[in-house]
Amino acid sequence: MKKLKLFLLMFAAAIASAGFTACSDDDDEAAASIVGSWIRQDTYGIDIITFTAEGTWIEQYQDLEEPEYSDTDSGTYSYDGSVLILVYDDGDSDAIPVVVSGDTLVLDGEVYYTRM
Repeated sequence: MKKLKLFLLMFAAAIASAGFTACSDDDDEAAASIVGSWIRQDTYGIDIITFTAEGTWIEQYQDLEEPEYSDTDSGTYSYDGSVLILVYDDGDSDAIPVVVSGDTLVLDGEVYYTRM
């Protein structure tokens, strides 16, 4: 009888925990979005890049060793889930491989940003 109660208790716990699992489709879509602001900081400077839902981007860099130096780039972008195409306001463009995992954005396999 004790084994039956233990089995039923374990079965009830398993059923209850199954209700807390999420659908992976919703999580994958949200994780892959690059819309928002991303930051990267190292000993030399701070770099913030923001992607809007309307397809524009702006990147602001502040040098920490020479505070008077800063740089801003902007333009439009397109993103297919693995490649980011940046079109600068001056007409130049870059195609960059991208990986988004949770709150981490990796550009070209080596430049890591964190979602702000």
